[in-house]
Amino acid sequence: MLFRSSLIETLSVTAANQVLFQGPVVLSGDLNVTADHIHLLASIDTTAGAFDGQIRLNGETEILVGDSSVLMVGQATIAIDGGGGIIDTSGSTLHSSANSTAMVFRNASQLTFGNLNASSGQVVMGVDQDLVGPTTQSSKAIMLIDRLQVSSSSSLDLSNQANDFRSLEQVALDGELKIHDAAGDLAVQSMTTAGFDATLTAAGAIVLTQQAVDATGAVVRLTAGKEIVDGDGNAAT
Repeated sequence: MLFRSSLIETLSVTAANQVLFQGPVVLSGDLNVTADHIHLLASIDTTAGAFDGQIRLNGETEILVGDSSVLMVGQATIAIDGGGGIIDTSGSTLHSSANSTAMVFRNASQLTFGNLNASSGQVVMGVDQDLVGPTTQSSKAIMLIDRLQVSSSSSLDLSNQANDFRSLEQVALDGELKIHDAAGDLAVQSMTTAGFDATLTAAGAIVLTQQAVDATGAVVRLTAGKEIVDGDGNAAT
């Protein structure tokens, strides 16, 4: 099924095999797509109506968002469920200005990101450890995320040098963790790596809540441009 250029209200598409978008789509409502293969090779804007629309993608084998496309949902949510397959947004920019849940990515064998802008809201990567393969970002990708929540049975590498995270709310992995924050302080509320190594770097301070890090048997490396503050409020040098 092929879509080229549209200006419509709400669009719901279901196909047994493939859905392909090759032209820009502007909506005044939601976009819902369900298919084995979903390829978004064009920009999607769901902000043309009185209320911003959500984007919901449900795949099985592959969800690809690429070709320099931009997904823009205003204050709504982008929700992508890989159905156990690959999610790849490495050639795109995803933008949500929601203050609550801005983006959700789940149920994937591999998760690769391009640019993400959720500077006011929460980004959820995985639910009940349903990310079973590595989570990474393309080499030039930039993430602007206010609050990050991760649940994965594999590794996470979000260490690009221009990333900006404000808070790691709850990060639970069965794999190695690498996160770089290039601007300001980084708050760590809960981080578990099941014995795998963890590396956090921040341009400002790293602020840990009490018992924030559980990495028994692993090597944990914390590097801060300012101080590292532990759960009782004391600064370590």
